[in-house]
Amino acid sequence: MTPAVRAFALLLLGVLAASCSASNDAPRAVKGQLDLTARDWAAGPVALAGEWAFEEGFRKVPDEWTGNDAGGPDGRGSGTYRLKVNVGDAPPLALRFGSVSTAFLLKVNGVELARGGSPDADAARARSAYAPGTVRLPPGPVLDVEFFVSNHDYRVGGLWTTPVLGPADAVVRGQWFDEVSELTLAIGLGVIGLAALVLFGFRPSEKTFLPFGAFALLIALRSLVTGEYTVVKLLPGLPFDAVVRLEYLTAFLLLPAAAMFFSRLFPGVFGRWPLRAFVGPGLGFTAMALAFPLAWLTRSIPWFYPTALIQLVWGISLLSLRFAKDKQGLLFLVGLSILSVTALADLVAAAVFSFTATWIPWGLGAFIVLQAASMAQRFLAAVEANERLLADKEFLVREIHHRVKNSLQLVASIVTLQANRIEGPMKAVFQSLRRRITAIALVHEKLHGQGLGERSDLGGYLRDLLKLQYPDDELMASGVVWDIDAEQLTAGIDYCIDAGLILTELVGNAYKHALVPRGGGRLQVEIKIRQGRLVIEVADDGAGFPAGFQPEGAKGLGFRLVLTLLQRNDGTLMLPGGPGGRVRVELRLPAPD
Repeated sequence: MTPAVRAFALLLLGVLAASCSASNDAPRAVKGQLDLTARDWAAGPVALAGEWAFEEGFRKVPDEWTGNDAGGPDGRGSGTYRLKVNVGDAPPLALRFGSVSTAFLLKVNGVELARGGSPDADAARARSAYAPGTVRLPPGPVLDVEFFVSNHDYRVGGLWTTPVLGPADAVVRGQWFDEVSELTLAIGLGVIGLAALVLFGFRPSEKTFLPFGAFALLIALRSLVTGEYTVVKLLPGLPFDAVVRLEYLTAFLLLPAAAMFFSRLFPGVFGRWPLRAFVGPGLGFTAMALAFPLAWLTRSIPWFYPTALIQLVWGISLLSLRFAKDKQGLLFLVGLSILSVTALADLVAAAVFSFTATWIPWGLGAFIVLQAASMAQRFLAAVEANERLLADKEFLVREIHHRVKNSLQLVASIVTLQANRIEGPMKAVFQSLRRRITAIALVHEKLHGQGLGERSDLGGYLRDLLKLQYPDDELMASGVVWDIDAEQLTAGIDYCIDAGLILTELVGNAYKHALVPRGGGRLQVEIKIRQGRLVIEVADDGAGFPAGFQPEGAKGLGFRLVLTLLQRNDGTLMLPGGPGGRVRVELRLPAPD
């Protein structure tokens, strides 16, 4: 036996022992009478358990009819429970009653105080309803309590829960507390379930969120259709048939939803066939809850209890073995322990001791809260892992940019050395090649200092590019003066490279053909955004282009490279004319992030 299973057994025995000891210490009715004249009401309410008078005999309350106990077949029929309670000089009292199957009329000292549905010996006139509640009792030393009960819809009838008698304020406050607790539990679990479904909607790859959200919503709904049946108070017009079907559906679907959740949370714990063994019976019972008449549906419980008990023990064993090998998952193991104890206690109470217990909603609530904490812990761990991966990736990308920049600078240096060793037209070719390599290298240098996915300042990059390719001492020696006006615009690496190469070719062409031959001059560069386009304009005060010059027919590589890059960026090239040489190119703006 694993430590987890041992803990389940000990806790279960503790719960059952506590409930048994409480019932043994309380006063019990005998032969339809209960003497509470010596009762210390400061000790709290007392359960009116024991032998109540019933028709021609006596029956022990809490009670369930089976067979023809109430005069009808298969647990149907009607009858009146009577109990004479001597309270003596008691303070103002109240009587609290729970589930009665399936209609009742309550009288105390002959006065009607409450009813649930319309009880009647004739099935045609009876109407079933769940109506747990509390009534304040008239003063007096003796209370003659009568419950006329009828059942024509359920598999068993009778006083399922023991009425409780006690000081009026304490009893009323106790029921109010239970109702508020159930409603709070339902709202809290409902919010958790809806949040999980929303997370699944935003992140469908996280398969755990869907069954977890369904599981939490099922528990939230079940807390409303058991115990105090809060759903009846929230929706007074809800038919009895619907309440019972909701009660059964939430029970039948819990284990399939839990199995799907655990199979997603811990892959490998449930194989294909074990998972089907958990899901299949629940879906079969669910089909019965949707299609069968109520009288047939309620008779499925004797089959459901042992099936659910076997599945529960089997599932606990598989999960316990999983954590016996893995020391992590403390929150899950604690939640599973609480859930298992309450579920087993409820099943044993219903199947063996024939009374309805309501511990499981609280066990499920504790389990869901702990699982939400566990999933939040896992989610945060995944976020931290992703952040670490992102940081590693950013470091690697920066390192790549750094290495590419270094490699390109090395190539540019080699080209420069080669250009310095030769004279004539080839020298200019090598210098042009160096400028193109520098344009690409500068992009990687700027991206090296930025975060992953960030974009570069295109205007700043182009300004720095020209300053790098044409240092101040070179400009001073050549007598060239220029003015650069660049607007701020961010762009990605490919766009920066294309724009940098275009600007390099246009400035290089003006520098080589218009300014250097005449011993200097002025060069003006404008980089603007106009009507949704990026405009680069390069103008010099030289002689201008020859008459009839067409860029498409240029023999040099520069204009051909510019036209190719413009075509790739949906751009155009124009020669506006005017004094000196002027070239204007327009490109589509860089795509947004």
